[in-house]
Amino acid sequence: MPDVIAENFDPSLPVSAAQGRHGELILVQGGGLTPKRWAGLDDDEVLPASNAGIPAPATAPTIVPSAGVRYYVARVDVQKSGSVYNLPPVVTFTADASPAAGFRAASAQSYLDQASVREIRVVDGGKHYIAPPSVLLSATHGTGAQLVAEMDGDPPNPTSITHYEIIQGPPFDDEDGYANFQRTQYGAWGALEIPIANGSHTISRTLTLWTGASKLDPDTPSGAAGNTTTIGVTLSYTVSGATGNGAKAIVNFSGQGIYYAECVLTSPTSQSCVALFNSACFLKSVKMVTPGSGYSETDPITIRINSSGPAYKNVIIEGYPPGHAKNTSTPRFTVKKINKTFGGTGYVVAPDIKITSSSGFGAYATATASGGSIGTVRLESGGGGYKTIPTVLPVSGGAEAFAVTRPHLRGKYQCYYRYVDATPESKGGPIPGNLSPVREVDAGDGKASMTWGVVPPPADPSGSRPLTVELWRTTSNQALMLYRVATGASFYDYRAAPGGVVAGALSFVDDLTDEEVRNPDRAGYAAMPIVLPNGDLNAMRFTPPPADKAVVVRYQDRFWYGVDTSGEEPNALYFSEVDEPESVPDINQFVLQQNSRDTDAISALIPFGTALLVMQSRHAYSVTFAKHPLRDADVGPVANRGCLNQRCWDVHEGACYVMDRYGIYAFSPSKGVQDLSSPIGNLFRDQINFDSSTWAFLAVDPVAKVLRAFVTFKQDGQTAFPTRALCFCIASNTWWMERYPQRISGVAHSELDGGRFGGVYAGQGGAYLLDEGAVDIARGSVLSVTLANRGSGYRTPPSVTAPGGIGAEFQAVLASDGSLSGIWIVNPGFGYAAGGSLVFSAPDDPGAVEPVTASGSFAVSANNADTSVYPVYRYKTGSTEYPTDMNSREGGMGQPRDISVTYKPQDGDCGLAMRLYHNNSPHPRPLAASYSLGVGFAASRAAGASRIDMGSVTARTGSDSGFAKSVFAGRTLDTIASSDRHVAVELLGARTRSEPVVIYELDVYGTARSPEAQS
Repeated sequence: MPDVIAENFDPSLPVSAAQGRHGELILVQGGGLTPKRWAGLDDDEVLPASNAGIPAPATAPTIVPSAGVRYYVARVDVQKSGSVYNLPPVVTFTADASPAAGFRAASAQSYLDQASVREIRVVDGGKHYIAPPSVLLSATHGTGAQLVAEMDGDPPNPTSITHYEIIQGPPFDDEDGYANFQRTQYGAWGALEIPIANGSHTISRTLTLWTGASKLDPDTPSGAAGNTTTIGVTLSYTVSGATGNGAKAIVNFSGQGIYYAECVLTSPTSQSCVALFNSACFLKSVKMVTPGSGYSETDPITIRINSSGPAYKNVIIEGYPPGHAKNTSTPRFTVKKINKTFGGTGYVVAPDIKITSSSGFGAYATATASGGSIGTVRLESGGGGYKTIPTVLPVSGGAEAFAVTRPHLRGKYQCYYRYVDATPESKGGPIPGNLSPVREVDAGDGKASMTWGVVPPPADPSGSRPLTVELWRTTSNQALMLYRVATGASFYDYRAAPGGVVAGALSFVDDLTDEEVRNPDRAGYAAMPIVLPNGDLNAMRFTPPPADKAVVVRYQDRFWYGVDTSGEEPNALYFSEVDEPESVPDINQFVLQQNSRDTDAISALIPFGTALLVMQSRHAYSVTFAKHPLRDADVGPVANRGCLNQRCWDVHEGACYVMDRYGIYAFSPSKGVQDLSSPIGNLFRDQINFDSSTWAFLAVDPVAKVLRAFVTFKQDGQTAFPTRALCFCIASNTWWMERYPQRISGVAHSELDGGRFGGVYAGQGGAYLLDEGAVDIARGSVLSVTLANRGSGYRTPPSVTAPGGIGAEFQAVLASDGSLSGIWIVNPGFGYAAGGSLVFSAPDDPGAVEPVTASGSFAVSANNADTSVYPVYRYKTGSTEYPTDMNSREGGMGQPRDISVTYKPQDGDCGLAMRLYHNNSPHPRPLAASYSLGVGFAASRAAGASRIDMGSVTARTGSDSGFAKSVFAGRTLDTIASSDRHVAVELLGARTRSEPVVIYELDVYGTARSPEAQS
């Protein structure tokens, strides 16, 4: 399992992290380093972190509209609702004879209202119609009923021709110019019978004419005897509009008789004669001979008798069927009865009865329906004026609809694309970036499609966050609402697309209509307003978090970024969108307004109850809001104390514990600021190294109710990492210090085994628990020392250091002869290499004959592996005064100065050492010899201390009593400068078993406050 989730952070600086609602972790460090997003574990495997936020594409998409236009069905309008439908008719659309590529037939659903078609809804508008289709409706209505009208007489056959009218014929207005022609052409015919059949016809006759007395004398008087001559006459005519057969008509011409014949000599023995009339002829009448049948019931037939002269001299006659309006010879009838010959099927309601005729009017009938058929038909009125039998129809069906079509694309479109990751919806995904620059596309009056070309998303180096592309566009001629066109790599072709799309780009052919793109049932559908109704950003809210902010926290479901590292925005705060830690638009910013006299900068952010505490080095502000920080944020100062860094605070039981340069304090809304570190104020003033406070941190153990402030001391050298903690018991208000044989660089609160909640600490070798188990874990810690040369000429114990590591602390034990008798390892430190040599300070006895600097070596634990070592404890009282002969009657006499310890007996060997510090000396007083000092204690010259074994001491009368006493005596005279006037007692040792070391009581006898004992 890898233990590194992100490698680009600077290891010399801490990382700030905040967890989102879906378990994702956002990590920031500032300094221009891109924030990271960690999704956690996948089947217990640690996933690598990816960049937080997704960058927007730098260029607009390339869009190439198609050359042609295609249509889809946008809606269907009902023009006629029809009647007597028993089921909604099936709606179909005509298809193009040769459908275009990608054609999809439209479909629609009809809806009835009281057996009529009232609405047709488009289910699928179809695609790629070359021409607008027609709408076809199935016959789901009553059909097949047969009704016949019975009249009060016997009307003629409606398909016969019973009446003729002369439309054009002689005499004409210009008779004089053509009298000769007309006399011969028409006058000699008399009655002419014509069969009425379509086509061209001819009739021929032979005429006998009388000639004058002289063939050459045109002035022969009238009535003169003459000769006769015979001539042949042919007449042609045409009939049109005659769909039947059997009809015949007689055309009657009339005029004056022949007066003479005009003859012309054509040869010595022959002549040519023409009959001449003394007056013009005329068309007298046209009468029906037989009516025939099968002719149109509504349209007339036309007879045209041709003239050999101009066309307007043709005779035109029209013949009419009985029901024609111009037929004036047909008798009139009324409807007597409506007879039903078949009731039909599918009649769920009684239909209206429609009685139609080209002549009469007023007939009206009603019907009933029973069992899907027409039951009875009742004649309500017989009407009148009918020339033929009217048609009787039950009214059913008849619905008509019109398809309203539109081009796939029409007008102007705003087109964008963006990159998205594959985070599942259960984890709050997919997570997008901002939109690309816009590309406006003008489809004019119509286009079939547009081809997109977009830049592929950048590769994720971690491999844990692959990106795909989403295409977004508006509908026609609006710029407020976007709809997702396509998403996912499967939609794209990585080859160069035709039509001008940039080679190497991802391409996609978009032929979605406006109806399709905004259809919520479409696969991949999504809608996104560019801005919200209140004016807030929406589509462009996905700006990645800033890279120059070192701290991130979560407050009211927003992520807050602060603590500037660029030096340009020391008091600026940025915040994310709700539950979108990676969406931090530039406008989501406000600057902390300062009212203090000095300049300060944000150093930490603390989500605390209902407020966000914005901490500076020396000031604290509260930020609250109800709905949106930019509209209703309330910012105000709450304390004139600050915070060292983002790691130097913790919240426990309604109080916020904070460490700044002045100490540690608790803050709560009800109690304000409570200074906790006054008893150890000298440490903050003199010993803590605030120049190396980057890795300082504070944590509260909620179970033990212990606050630990991890800091570096000046005596620790140039280390950046803490090796000790200032510990405060919240329940008892007591302080102590803990040291660790490796560096401790951070803490994370988590649920532990058994449901406990506590801190998991980051150490040199991994994650550790404090106050758990019987041993410490050492890394390169000093385990033992060896004196190679005890040296000489020392009046005071020399300083002892171990080079190469951090934090090891030693105390030399001085013998009475000015040499060293031993060395105490006060703190093992960490990070030391094996085989090192100790460094001793030079002897300080000016009277020494041949002073020699001591030398020695030390052994360490492994630097790259954990070594279990028992922890060392150390307790030292304050100095207490001995009584003197000037302030006590017993002061001048010898007094018992015994020291007793009450402890919990151990199961095995467990040493306890006691050292005495007299007269405020920084060094314990060495012992001149090893000897017994009373009950349990024995003086050790080498250690310079009195020792007992809390696991082996036995009383004379039985087992270990848990009590030991070191017997001392002395007196203090004011006149003797060397008299001991103060004493401090130190107890120290190492835990050697799994059970803890417990000291119940320490009694110091013979001090000024209590002549008998001071506990």
